[in-house]
Amino acid sequence: MVPLVAFWREELSGAPEVLTLPTDRPRHAASRRTGRLPVEVPGETLSSLRELAAAERTTPLVPLLAAFSVVVARWSGLTDIVVGSPMPTRADLSGRPSFREVVGRLRRTCERVDAHSDLPFESLVEALALPPDPAHHPVFQVALTLDDEVLDAPVAPARGPAGTSLDLAVRFTERENALSGALDYDTGLFDRDTAQRLAGSLRTLLAAAAADPDRPVAALPLLTASERRTLAGWADGGPAPVTVDRPEDCLPALFEAQAARTPEAIAVSSGSERVSYAELNARANRLAHRLREHRSLGPGPGAEMFVGLMARRGPDFIAGMLATLKAGGAFVPLSPAQPADRLRYIIAQSGCGVVLGDAAGREALTGAMAAAPQDRRPVWIDIDPRAHLDRPAGDPPARCLPDAVAYVMFTSGTTGAPKGAGVLHRGLLNHMTAKISDLGMGPADVLAQNGPATFDVVVWQCLTPLTIGGRVHVVPDEALEDPERLAEEVRSGGVSVLQAVPAAISMMLAGPAASRLAGLRWLVPTGDALPGDLVRRWLDLHPAVPLLNTYGLTECSDDQCHAVIDAPPDGTSGPIATIGRPVPGMRAYVVDREMQPVPAGVVGELYLGGTGIGRGYAGRPGLTAERFVPDPFQRGGGRLYRTGDLVRWARNGTLDFVGRADFQVKIRGFRVEPGEIEAALTRHPGVREAVVTVREDHGPDSRRLVGYLVPAEAERPRPEELRGFAASRLPDYMVPAAFVLLEALPVTANGKIDRQALPIPETVDGQPPEDSVPPRDDIERTLAGLWAEVLRTDRFGVFDNFFALSGNSILAVRLLTRVQDVFGVDLGIAELFEEATVAGAASAVREALGRHEATVATPELRREPRDGGPLPASFSQERLWVLEQLQPGQATYNVPVAVRLRCELDTARLRVALAELAGRHEVLRTSVTVVDGRPFQTVHESVDVELKEIELDGSGPPAPSGGSADPLAGARDLLDAEARRLFDLGTAPLWRACLIRLSEGDHVLGLTLHHLITDGWSGGVLLRDLLRLLASDTLAPLPVQFADFAAWQRELLTSERQAELVRFWTDELAGAPQLLELPTDRPRPRVQAHRGARHDVEVPPALLAAMRRLGAAEGATLFMTLLAGFAAVLSRWSGQSDVVVGAPVAGRPAADVEELAGFFANTLVLRTDTSGRPSFRRLLDGVRRTCLRAYAHQEMPFERLVEELAPRRSMAHNPLFQVMLTLQAAAPLDGTAGQAEELFPPDTGTAKFDLALYLVEDTDRLRGVFEYDVDLFTADTVERLTGHLLTLLAAAVAEPDRPVATLPMLTAGEHDQIAEWNRTRRAHRRVRLPHLVAEQAAASPHALALGFGERRITYREFAAAVDRLAGRLRRAGVGPERVVGVCLHRGVELVVAVHAVLAAGGAYLPLDPDHPASRRRFAVEDSGATVVLTSDDHADDLTGAGATLLRWDDGDLDTPVEAGAPAFTGDGAEAGDELAYVIYTSGSTGRPKGVGISHRSLVNRLRWMQEAFPLGPQDRVLHKTPFTFDVSVWELFWPLTAGAGLIVAEPGRHRDPDHLLELVTRADVQTVHFVPSMLNPFLDRVRELGRPACLRRVICSGEPLPAELARRFAEVLPGVALHNLYGPTEATIDVTWHPCDPAERTVPIGRPVSNTRAEVLDGEGQRVPVGVPGELCLGGVQVGRGYLNRPGTTAERFAPDPFTGDGGRLYRTGDRVRRLPDGELEFLGRTDFQVKVRGLRIELGEIEAVLAEHPAVRDVVVTTRRDGADTTRLVAHLVPAGDGSEVPVPRLREFLAARLPEYMVPSAFQWLASLPLTASGKVDRAALPAAEVTREQTGGRFVPPRDRAEKILADAWTRVLAVDRVGVFDNFFELGGDSILSIMVVSRVAREGLHITPEQFFDKQTIADLARLARWSGPDRPGVPDASGDDRFPVTRIDGDTFDYILSVMREQDRLSEGS
Repeated sequence: MVPLVAFWREELSGAPEVLTLPTDRPRHAASRRTGRLPVEVPGETLSSLRELAAAERTTPLVPLLAAFSVVVARWSGLTDIVVGSPMPTRADLSGRPSFREVVGRLRRTCERVDAHSDLPFESLVEALALPPDPAHHPVFQVALTLDDEVLDAPVAPARGPAGTSLDLAVRFTERENALSGALDYDTGLFDRDTAQRLAGSLRTLLAAAAADPDRPVAALPLLTASERRTLAGWADGGPAPVTVDRPEDCLPALFEAQAARTPEAIAVSSGSERVSYAELNARANRLAHRLREHRSLGPGPGAEMFVGLMARRGPDFIAGMLATLKAGGAFVPLSPAQPADRLRYIIAQSGCGVVLGDAAGREALTGAMAAAPQDRRPVWIDIDPRAHLDRPAGDPPARCLPDAVAYVMFTSGTTGAPKGAGVLHRGLLNHMTAKISDLGMGPADVLAQNGPATFDVVVWQCLTPLTIGGRVHVVPDEALEDPERLAEEVRSGGVSVLQAVPAAISMMLAGPAASRLAGLRWLVPTGDALPGDLVRRWLDLHPAVPLLNTYGLTECSDDQCHAVIDAPPDGTSGPIATIGRPVPGMRAYVVDREMQPVPAGVVGELYLGGTGIGRGYAGRPGLTAERFVPDPFQRGGGRLYRTGDLVRWARNGTLDFVGRADFQVKIRGFRVEPGEIEAALTRHPGVREAVVTVREDHGPDSRRLVGYLVPAEAERPRPEELRGFAASRLPDYMVPAAFVLLEALPVTANGKIDRQALPIPETVDGQPPEDSVPPRDDIERTLAGLWAEVLRTDRFGVFDNFFALSGNSILAVRLLTRVQDVFGVDLGIAELFEEATVAGAASAVREALGRHEATVATPELRREPRDGGPLPASFSQERLWVLEQLQPGQATYNVPVAVRLRCELDTARLRVALAELAGRHEVLRTSVTVVDGRPFQTVHESVDVELKEIELDGSGPPAPSGGSADPLAGARDLLDAEARRLFDLGTAPLWRACLIRLSEGDHVLGLTLHHLITDGWSGGVLLRDLLRLLASDTLAPLPVQFADFAAWQRELLTSERQAELVRFWTDELAGAPQLLELPTDRPRPRVQAHRGARHDVEVPPALLAAMRRLGAAEGATLFMTLLAGFAAVLSRWSGQSDVVVGAPVAGRPAADVEELAGFFANTLVLRTDTSGRPSFRRLLDGVRRTCLRAYAHQEMPFERLVEELAPRRSMAHNPLFQVMLTLQAAAPLDGTAGQAEELFPPDTGTAKFDLALYLVEDTDRLRGVFEYDVDLFTADTVERLTGHLLTLLAAAVAEPDRPVATLPMLTAGEHDQIAEWNRTRRAHRRVRLPHLVAEQAAASPHALALGFGERRITYREFAAAVDRLAGRLRRAGVGPERVVGVCLHRGVELVVAVHAVLAAGGAYLPLDPDHPASRRRFAVEDSGATVVLTSDDHADDLTGAGATLLRWDDGDLDTPVEAGAPAFTGDGAEAGDELAYVIYTSGSTGRPKGVGISHRSLVNRLRWMQEAFPLGPQDRVLHKTPFTFDVSVWELFWPLTAGAGLIVAEPGRHRDPDHLLELVTRADVQTVHFVPSMLNPFLDRVRELGRPACLRRVICSGEPLPAELARRFAEVLPGVALHNLYGPTEATIDVTWHPCDPAERTVPIGRPVSNTRAEVLDGEGQRVPVGVPGELCLGGVQVGRGYLNRPGTTAERFAPDPFTGDGGRLYRTGDRVRRLPDGELEFLGRTDFQVKVRGLRIELGEIEAVLAEHPAVRDVVVTTRRDGADTTRLVAHLVPAGDGSEVPVPRLREFLAARLPEYMVPSAFQWLASLPLTASGKVDRAALPAAEVTREQTGGRFVPPRDRAEKILADAWTRVLAVDRVGVFDNFFELGGDSILSIMVVSRVAREGLHITPEQFFDKQTIADLARLARWSGPDRPGVPDASGDDRFPVTRIDGDTFDYILSVMREQDRLSEGS
């Protein structure tokens, strides 16, 4: 029973107790009734589900469970779902998994659950200690089953195994061709239509998942077509109410028109002052003329002027607003009351060059800007109208632009820095018009202006009435806080419309002021949630005055949703949820994290789109890009504003406000919406207002909900009454822990609730906090004593946290050992972490003492008898010995330690002490004896310990190295040399000593031990023992020795415990990546050599203190905090979200071995999941849990773990993990006659892993080293990694709730360097292309423009032809933004046609006549082309496509220019954003995408090219590229803008290298373009036929350029320049370039071209470090306009640019690159060409690059195929070089095996005559023939032994592996072999005279390969070739058992052990 209970506790640890689905009614405990709906799954879907289930090796139930879990997760917003089926089955949906991945996860879960399903459900509930709650079923509330029975029984309540009703239950019955079933639902929670929607979601998602199981579940459709249409209708507020296209449509013109109509009407009243429309207009005009004398440039397009407005609210303030707008500026409201720092920030951020203000404003401005440089101070202009009477009073010319900023309003920012939202004129008017319409406002209305000057309501309050002839009544400041005065202002001012925050309304209703509000027509609540009780009170008093509940944000021009409330709410006194519908001109979308619309009733985030969307945040491009996102729902490239508010659609199509996303909290693992609790509390009759927050006043451990309440009456409700009331309506986790009653809720200056000002609860319901409570019984007193012993302090109480008292995981292990010794119970480290107080631990001890269940017996650690013979080795020793056999002759496993002794030292006494030390510890007298291929320990009676003495003080012979100027440095050099001397494992002792004399009283003592006999803890034990022996101390005898531990360990792992450990670790590491793919500076060698270096690491004291604080608050140790940060950095460097790191544990199970030396240490494999955008706090919690699970199962030796998991053997890297993290505590050593001081350990010059971070913790220091493999990394890279770790950790502890993926990692210097590399600004001429060509025609009319075959056309003839055709096109209606299809074969006509389209002002669309007619018709229809220019041959194909057909007239080239036709001279117009051309590219969905490119982008690209590769009149450029490929664009236009000649290749012959070579030679071509796959055959012909002397330049693009091809090019065409260009169609042809060097190992794609930027970003849009792969994102002028008619795809791929302030966009290329140290970019491949084989991530381009280096291979493409076993295999498709001879597959394998890891060697090779190409000349991967992966190629066939060597090997294999037969191609390790067994084989075959080395065995794992390498000995050796005996290869090292060579390890434990 105990293992079952333990399993379920762990399985359900942290799972949510209640699934929070959106219900139609609150959950209650009343008797339930069940409704039922049929759910049918059609046969097609079922068939796909069955196929998926078969592929994933499971049953159809699991995909059904997966789909149901996803639907429930998407409806609830959770990623952790528990479904009954029938036992609890937990689905983990974190990390954006595909449906296939979810099925895989659930399959493993179901297998675990099935293996532990014998536990009765009642016992499970009891074991989980879940309190009974009749309101919901325990553990799970939804269920899914797949039964054989037909559901025809009457509907009964759906009940779970606990007998309680379920919320939802889906029951399916599987038939042959369909699934039939039903959804049972609780009618007390759900209405039928809600259940129908949920059933529809399940059907929709099932169909989509079955059709595309590799799609992320978060992106699978959830809505039915009907729901999508309904939600789209609700989301759209309708067309904008006004048209704002011209300056005359903007607000100043509207006000001026009104002033002209009613000049004498009162516009503004304020106190006794009355200002007419005419006077207000005159004041504003004079001020506007004054402002226009001081224009200042600010952020945004053109010459926008930003004007600060700092004056008292009133007529002058309003005149200042109007004046700024009239002057063409934008006003920025400021307040004299704002702090000086804030004023300075706002002025600088907004770019205010002018400030309008009164005397108080001037004083505040002067003080704020006193310290600013003179040129940074804004100009002050007095707002008093008397100061400008000399300016004209007439209206100035209209200067407003609809898309210019009207005002910038600064609001509070989450980072503390205010953010300025810029609102456009268009949005301002849309908002005002919506208010006028919904409030029915007219000339008779008076609007109160009572909003603060810096609150966004001030804008509409001041300006709206002025456009309709109404009046603005300004409420004085002193009345704003006084409800009586405010009400009187409403009455006396004749106010008809009042806007106020609910708190102000409530105060007015509470007294006599209420009666003064009767004259209102409308009340407009704003700013905060509207309480239902307040609505009721208002309508009771003023039933004829409705309320307009509004919702909006400053960023969206204020209010954008309106809801009319004219009837009291039904019963609720809680907040009114409805915020109504979007106003006309606006759209509202409720979406999930994937931007998918959510069903009605489901909570999602609100995104707003439409006319009101502002420009963004002034000077904050990153924040703008984050909050203003591309609109995927509308065409036209619009934006949506991400509000951060949670809402849901109500059934009537209105929006219900739920709360802020950033107010959403987690309590006990549950997601809680405080607004829901507030709503419940305000239903209490004694509560008027409520606010609920989460408080952590005593650290995160004190995290609790607190309710702040304002009583409704004088009698205050009691806390217990409130708690009971809440508990009857809410789950227990949502009931506040404390209640605080207030007279009033604190509010901000804007009238919103000030949550920061809520007081700290002094008590919890009157009970004092639990501080330093002393032990209360014997168990607590005993435990407190153990804590004091371990922690070395007794200053704590029974409720103090162990880890907050400086406890760590090492001390926790020691404490648990003490607890086991004293109480005889094994708590487990996880229980200590969960119950990390004396009181909690005492409770766990009591429970353990009273437990009567059977437990797994643990063997006793005892002294074993000694008979002088060999003793068993420990598992760690055994594996280490194996590795020494595989890699002899290295010091990798030498463990050096050193200590400095500042005292006189008796050398004779030291020798005696060393001998006594050897006598005390058996391992110091141990050697290794091999018996039948297995290692054993032999303990000798005595040994001679080597002590080398060296003098560095000059008193004796000099040191062998000659010494050093610094004696200590010289000592270090000597110790390094000592550390690298080797040991003979068969000869004891396996250690030695070295004494270096620095002076008479100063020595350095070094010990070097082999790792077989020591570990880090042992190093401390030995040094301490040695120092005591030197002092002649008497040491207590040791009860056991290491050999006894080794025997105990083997006994333990033959017990039941082994099976438990194997199960745990198999589950824990299932699916873990075999390799952490950090970006390396050098290719990973096939065999790891372990050559290492170090880089020092020091953590600043402040950061160390912050990490300790955060760890203590989260119940985590410093190691866990470090591991979380380290894993986060490794994740971001590698791009993997599943990070595996090795970490050491002491491995000492009992107190008896704490003072014993030996190789006890074990290594844990710790797996960190960074998927799902966790915050650092959440990541730390996951790391903590992982560590606790691992600590509870730490007895499993790493060696056995490797054997059990049997990872794929590789000599290139360590198994299971490649990165190690070690943290140990340092402590002073006890000396004899002086202070003994640890020295940092000597350097062995080796690296056991790719990377290892060894850290030593002192009181206020954390320092250590990065040890790294120099074959992989450079010192610069490791230095960067160190900086990134420290940067991320500092940010993480400062903002632990920030997503880890967004934490800064790069240093400021790195950001500056990237900015410098992107500094490409060039001032090119921006005239349009036709003008550039016309200039050339005018300058050299008789020069050659075109050559085609025998035809030669001059520039004059070309210009005339273009002019004639342009005229025809104009008459056909072609002009700006009109698309013209061009469907012609390559020739003169084609060139003339594309130039004519641009000359006519249109944009050309290339249509290849050779493409299928359907594709051409699609392009015409999709692009909206109005005209298609074609020939008679192709006209029929395009008839009916919706465009006018213009047939090419052959006479056009010869007829004279038509009279009156416009001349082709171009108008010199600036190249702007008008469309120049549209090219269709392949779409991933199969539907081509049309890319639109502007004139500005195209001109920039061509101007750069002319600068980089200057052309002149004598130059000739070849046009051969199909013109549907964008390279054709520069071919067609560049030479003709530069006066050069364009040579046109014949149609269809661009792939004929003979024709191209002849044409280049004949036409004297200097510049030609090739895709790499076409360059190869061209070079073949050049080599054979001779090089063309004219060729000067070759440009390559379109595909990666192999380095081997670049080298070959240099050989074949010496002196010809080769340039590698890169660019997607979406960014105007090419965006980076690199001049090739034949010596390059890889060919970079270079640097960005002019006015273009290249960013390398991760999935979060964060810059990645140099060397780290990321996605290439392009910014700047060349970024295209987007995809025609594809707004969703455009929004996805063209994202806001967060790195510039110009509102630009970045194009996400989907290409993986990395930046090289010199700033150039290296192309790594497509993200969609990256594959996984056997769990390892592989870049196919890397394999292709290596194969391309083979001299017999000309071209290569590597793809993947699925074989019959559904295994992914690599297939290489090859084209032979030279004479076409094919290389045998074995030779290809050997070639690759020498250069690539084994898993990257293809399984199959296919020789082809040529690679299939697309029309653009790129490799057509889809057309590659299917390659058969034969058994011979994979080694899968059975072949018996064929000669004597193979027979000897086969015989040894069958004996050692205990199998009947083996084939010569079978893999030893795949048959169950391991390292020890391989050594046994080596030993057996050696007896037969056949010799192989262990490393050969590890490298060549089949009999066939080993037999070829074997050497024979003896007289009967057969005549076989002798294999070299020197081919010894180092292999992957042992795990983290070697961590502890660091000197300082385990010092804290050693120190504490001394006192015990």
